[in-house]
Amino acid sequence: MMPERLQIPHKDSSISPTSSSATPSPSSSSLQLSADAINSSYGDDETENTSLHPFQKIFDNMQRLNNVQEVLQSPYSHPLVIRAIRHMNQVKLEDLGIDGSYVQSLTAGQCMTVLESRRFDIAAFLLPAGFKLHLHDHPNMVVCSKLLHGSASIKSFSRVKKRKNGDVDARLEVDMQKSVTDEPWLLTPRHGNYHEITPLTECVMLDILLPPYDDEQRPCHFYHAVKKNVDESSESNYLLKRLTYEEQLQIELPYPVTYIGYRPS
Repeated sequence: MMPERLQIPHKDSSISPTSSSATPSPSSSSLQLSADAINSSYGDDETENTSLHPFQKIFDNMQRLNNVQEVLQSPYSHPLVIRAIRHMNQVKLEDLGIDGSYVQSLTAGQCMTVLESRRFDIAAFLLPAGFKLHLHDHPNMVVCSKLLHGSASIKSFSRVKKRKNGDVDARLEVDMQKSVTDEPWLLTPRHGNYHEITPLTECVMLDILLPPYDDEQRPCHFYHAVKKNVDESSESNYLLKRLTYEEQLQIELPYPVTYIGYRPS
Protein backbone atom coordinates (compact mmCIF):
# COMPACT_ATOMS: atom_id res chain seq x y z
CA MET A 1 0.00 0.00 0.00
CA MET A 2 1.16 3.48 -0.77
CA PRO A 3 -0.20 6.57 0.96
CA GLU A 4 -1.50 8.40 -2.07
CA ARG A 5 -2.77 5.18 -3.63
CA LEU A 6 -4.51 3.66 -0.63
CA GLN A 7 -7.59 5.72 -1.34
CA ILE A 8 -11.32 5.33 -1.40
CA PRO A 9 -12.27 4.28 -4.97
CA HIS A 10 -14.40 6.62 -7.03
CA LYS A 11 -18.10 6.09 -6.45
CA ASP A 12 -18.63 5.02 -10.04
CA SER A 13 -15.65 2.65 -10.16
CA SER A 14 -16.56 -0.47 -12.08
CA ILE A 15 -16.74 -4.00 -10.68
CA SER A 16 -15.38 -6.73 -12.87
CA PRO A 17 -18.05 -9.36 -13.56
CA THR A 18 -15.51 -12.10 -14.04
CA SER A 19 -15.06 -15.01 -11.68
CA SER A 20 -12.01 -17.13 -11.14
CA SER A 21 -10.96 -20.02 -8.97
CA ALA A 22 -7.83 -20.02 -6.92
CA THR A 23 -5.16 -22.62 -7.46
CA PRO A 24 -4.41 -24.97 -4.56
CA SER A 25 -2.97 -22.96 -1.72
CA PRO A 26 0.27 -23.53 0.12
CA SER A 27 0.02 -24.09 3.85
CA SER A 28 -0.11 -21.01 6.06
CA SER A 29 3.47 -21.55 7.12
CA SER A 30 4.68 -21.52 3.52
CA LEU A 31 3.44 -17.96 3.07
CA GLN A 32 6.59 -17.12 5.00
CA LEU A 33 9.68 -18.15 3.05
CA SER A 34 11.92 -20.59 4.84
CA ALA A 35 15.31 -19.52 6.12
CA ASP A 36 16.91 -22.00 3.69
CA ALA A 37 15.20 -20.32 0.74
CA ILE A 38 16.23 -16.87 1.91
CA ASN A 39 19.81 -18.01 2.35
CA SER A 40 20.08 -19.73 -1.03
CA SER A 41 19.46 -16.83 -3.40
CA TYR A 42 21.89 -15.63 -6.03
CA GLY A 43 25.32 -17.13 -5.64
CA ASP A 44 27.11 -13.81 -6.11
CA ASP A 45 26.22 -12.61 -2.59
CA GLU A 46 29.79 -13.29 -1.51
CA THR A 47 30.91 -10.31 -3.60
CA GLU A 48 28.03 -8.08 -2.54
CA ASN A 49 29.03 -4.68 -1.18
CA THR A 50 28.23 -5.08 2.51
CA SER A 51 28.77 -1.37 3.13
CA LEU A 52 25.68 -0.45 1.09
CA HIS A 53 22.58 0.70 2.92
CA PRO A 54 19.91 -2.07 2.95
CA PHE A 55 17.46 0.19 1.09
CA GLN A 56 20.10 0.69 -1.59
CA LYS A 57 20.55 -3.09 -1.79
CA ILE A 58 16.80 -3.54 -2.23
CA PHE A 59 16.72 -0.84 -4.90
CA ASP A 60 19.73 -2.21 -6.81
CA ASN A 61 18.28 -5.71 -6.64
CA MET A 62 14.81 -4.72 -7.85
CA GLN A 63 16.27 -2.62 -10.65
CA ARG A 64 17.10 -5.96 -12.28
CA LEU A 65 13.39 -6.67 -12.58
CA ASN A 66 12.55 -6.63 -16.28
CA ASN A 67 9.43 -8.77 -16.31
CA VAL A 68 6.97 -8.27 -13.46
CA GLN A 69 4.80 -11.11 -14.79
CA GLU A 70 7.57 -13.59 -14.01
CA VAL A 71 7.43 -12.53 -10.37
CA LEU A 72 3.63 -12.75 -10.28
CA GLN A 73 3.71 -16.28 -11.71
CA SER A 74 6.40 -17.71 -9.39
CA PRO A 75 6.89 -15.35 -6.43
CA TYR A 76 8.04 -17.97 -3.92
CA SER A 77 10.94 -19.11 -6.06
CA HIS A 78 11.87 -15.92 -7.90
CA PRO A 79 15.45 -15.01 -6.93
CA LEU A 80 14.80 -11.26 -6.94
CA VAL A 81 11.99 -11.70 -4.41
CA ILE A 82 14.05 -13.99 -2.22
CA ARG A 83 16.96 -11.62 -2.29
CA ALA A 84 14.77 -8.58 -1.56
CA ILE A 85 13.43 -10.38 1.50
CA ARG A 86 16.97 -11.09 2.67
CA HIS A 87 17.76 -7.39 2.40
CA MET A 88 14.56 -6.51 4.27
CA ASN A 89 15.94 -8.45 7.22
CA GLN A 90 18.79 -5.93 7.37
CA VAL A 91 16.55 -2.85 7.60
CA LYS A 92 16.30 -1.25 11.05
CA LEU A 93 13.79 1.23 12.40
CA GLU A 94 16.46 3.94 12.43
CA ASP A 95 16.88 3.57 8.65
CA LEU A 96 13.50 5.34 8.33
CA GLY A 97 14.91 8.35 10.17
CA ILE A 98 12.86 7.69 13.32
CA ASP A 99 13.32 5.91 16.65
CA GLY A 100 11.21 4.05 19.18
CA SER A 101 10.14 7.19 21.02
CA TYR A 102 8.61 8.56 17.81
CA VAL A 103 6.63 5.36 17.32
CA GLN A 104 5.42 5.36 20.93
CA SER A 105 4.06 8.89 20.46
CA LEU A 106 1.78 7.91 17.57
CA THR A 107 -1.89 8.79 17.93
CA ALA A 108 -2.93 7.85 14.38
CA GLY A 109 -1.62 5.72 11.55
CA GLN A 110 1.04 7.19 9.30
CA CYS A 111 2.59 6.13 6.01
CA MET A 112 6.02 7.00 4.65
CA THR A 113 6.95 6.63 0.99
CA VAL A 114 10.54 5.40 0.80
CA LEU A 115 10.56 4.93 -2.97
CA GLU A 116 8.14 5.06 -5.89
CA SER A 117 8.79 3.53 -9.30
CA ARG A 118 6.88 2.04 -12.19
CA ARG A 119 7.74 -1.55 -11.27
CA PHE A 120 7.90 -1.49 -7.47
CA ASP A 121 7.32 0.75 -4.48
CA ILE A 122 8.68 0.72 -0.93
CA ALA A 123 6.56 2.09 1.92
CA ALA A 124 6.53 2.02 5.71
CA PHE A 125 3.40 2.03 7.87
CA LEU A 126 3.58 3.44 11.40
CA LEU A 127 0.62 2.26 13.45
CA PRO A 128 -0.41 2.84 17.07
CA ALA A 129 -1.79 -0.12 19.00
CA GLY A 130 -5.29 -1.00 17.80
CA PHE A 131 -5.12 1.07 14.59
CA LYS A 132 -6.37 -1.55 12.15
CA LEU A 133 -5.39 -1.59 8.49
CA HIS A 134 -8.84 -2.60 7.28
CA LEU A 135 -9.27 -5.75 5.19
CA HIS A 136 -8.22 -4.88 1.63
CA ASP A 137 -6.83 -6.46 -1.52
CA HIS A 138 -3.72 -6.17 -3.70
CA PRO A 139 -5.00 -6.98 -7.21
CA ASN A 140 -2.45 -8.94 -9.26
CA MET A 141 0.35 -7.88 -6.92
CA VAL A 142 3.04 -9.45 -4.75
CA VAL A 143 3.75 -7.73 -1.44
CA CYS A 144 6.72 -8.48 0.81
CA SER A 145 6.21 -7.33 4.42
CA LYS A 146 8.43 -7.11 7.50
CA LEU A 147 7.82 -5.68 10.97
CA LEU A 148 10.56 -3.28 12.04
CA HIS A 149 9.03 -2.55 15.43
CA GLY A 150 6.40 -4.05 17.71
CA SER A 151 3.89 -6.82 17.03
CA ALA A 152 0.66 -7.24 15.10
CA SER A 153 -2.10 -9.70 14.35
CA ILE A 154 -2.21 -10.73 10.69
CA LYS A 155 -5.21 -12.22 8.90
CA SER A 156 -5.13 -13.05 5.21
CA PHE A 157 -7.55 -14.71 2.84
CA SER A 158 -7.19 -16.38 -0.54
CA ARG A 159 -9.83 -15.94 -3.22
CA VAL A 160 -11.82 -18.99 -4.26
CA LYS A 161 -14.35 -17.19 -6.44
CA LYS A 162 -15.22 -13.57 -7.18
CA ARG A 163 -18.91 -12.76 -7.44
CA LYS A 164 -20.45 -10.41 -9.99
CA ASN A 165 -21.25 -7.83 -7.29
CA GLY A 166 -17.61 -7.67 -6.19
CA ASP A 167 -17.96 -9.91 -3.12
CA VAL A 168 -15.44 -12.73 -2.78
CA ASP A 169 -15.80 -16.32 -1.62
CA ALA A 170 -12.55 -16.89 0.21
CA ARG A 171 -10.53 -19.20 2.41
CA LEU A 172 -8.85 -18.02 5.60
CA GLU A 173 -5.16 -18.55 4.88
CA VAL A 174 -3.34 -16.99 7.82
CA ASP A 175 -4.43 -15.99 11.32
CA MET A 176 -1.34 -15.38 13.43
CA GLN A 177 0.77 -12.87 15.30
CA LYS A 178 3.97 -11.38 13.93
CA SER A 179 6.73 -9.52 15.72
CA VAL A 180 9.93 -7.72 14.85
CA THR A 181 11.85 -10.99 15.32
CA ASP A 182 9.88 -12.81 12.60
CA GLU A 183 11.04 -13.28 9.03
CA PRO A 184 9.37 -11.25 6.24
CA TRP A 185 6.27 -12.74 4.66
CA LEU A 186 4.51 -12.61 1.28
CA LEU A 187 1.10 -12.20 -0.18
CA THR A 188 0.63 -13.09 -3.84
CA PRO A 189 -2.10 -12.79 -6.49
CA ARG A 190 -3.43 -16.24 -5.54
CA HIS A 191 -2.51 -16.68 -1.89
CA GLY A 192 -3.33 -14.37 0.99
CA ASN A 193 -4.10 -11.45 -1.33
CA TYR A 194 -6.79 -10.04 0.98
CA HIS A 195 -5.40 -9.09 4.37
CA GLU A 196 -5.86 -6.97 7.47
CA ILE A 197 -3.29 -5.93 10.07
CA THR A 198 -4.18 -5.11 13.67
CA PRO A 199 -1.29 -3.78 15.78
CA LEU A 200 -1.02 -5.39 19.21
CA THR A 201 1.52 -2.73 20.19
CA GLU A 202 2.81 0.33 18.39
CA CYS A 203 4.33 -1.15 15.27
CA VAL A 204 6.12 -0.27 12.06
CA MET A 205 5.69 -2.42 8.94
CA LEU A 206 7.85 -2.21 5.83
CA ASP A 207 6.29 -3.18 2.47
CA ILE A 208 7.69 -3.81 -0.99
CA LEU A 209 4.90 -3.78 -3.60
CA LEU A 210 5.36 -5.51 -6.97
CA PRO A 211 3.94 -3.79 -8.98
CA PRO A 212 2.49 -0.74 -7.18
CA TYR A 213 -1.20 0.07 -6.90
CA ASP A 214 -2.71 1.70 -9.97
CA ASP A 215 -6.08 3.46 -9.93
CA GLU A 216 -7.02 1.99 -13.31
CA GLN A 217 -5.45 -1.49 -13.42
CA ARG A 218 -4.87 -2.31 -9.74
CA PRO A 219 -7.22 -0.26 -7.54
CA CYS A 220 -7.50 -0.98 -3.84
CA HIS A 221 -10.84 -2.28 -2.51
CA PHE A 222 -11.99 -2.82 1.07
CA TYR A 223 -14.03 -5.70 2.52
CA HIS A 224 -15.78 -7.05 5.57
CA ALA A 225 -15.17 -10.73 6.35
CA VAL A 226 -18.19 -12.87 7.28
CA LYS A 227 -17.57 -16.43 8.43
CA LYS A 228 -19.71 -19.00 6.62
CA ASN A 229 -21.60 -21.74 8.42
CA VAL A 230 -19.86 -24.52 6.52
CA ASP A 231 -17.82 -27.60 7.25
CA GLU A 232 -14.16 -26.92 8.11
CA SER A 233 -13.10 -28.87 5.01
CA SER A 234 -15.02 -26.52 2.72
CA GLU A 235 -12.92 -24.80 0.09
CA SER A 236 -14.47 -21.45 0.96
CA ASN A 237 -15.14 -20.64 4.63
CA TYR A 238 -15.53 -16.85 4.45
CA LEU A 239 -17.48 -14.35 2.39
CA LEU A 240 -15.60 -11.10 1.87
CA LYS A 241 -18.28 -8.46 1.37
CA ARG A 242 -16.98 -5.54 -0.65
CA LEU A 243 -17.71 -2.28 1.14
CA THR A 244 -19.88 0.31 -0.50
CA TYR A 245 -18.52 3.74 -1.29
CA GLU A 246 -20.32 5.19 1.73
CA GLU A 247 -18.92 2.46 4.01
CA GLN A 248 -15.41 3.04 2.76
CA LEU A 249 -15.66 6.71 3.66
CA GLN A 250 -15.88 5.63 7.31
CA ILE A 251 -12.51 3.83 7.25
CA GLU A 252 -9.65 5.59 9.00
CA LEU A 253 -6.55 5.34 6.82
CA PRO A 254 -2.91 6.11 7.63
CA TYR A 255 -2.06 9.63 6.54
CA PRO A 256 1.12 10.39 4.56
CA VAL A 257 4.05 12.00 6.37
CA THR A 258 7.39 13.22 5.05
CA TYR A 259 10.04 10.52 4.82
CA ILE A 260 13.40 11.68 6.17
CA GLY A 261 15.36 8.43 6.11
CA TYR A 262 17.78 7.03 3.56
CA ARG A 263 16.45 7.36 0.02
CA PRO A 264 17.98 4.95 -2.53
CA SER A 265 18.81 6.10 -6.04
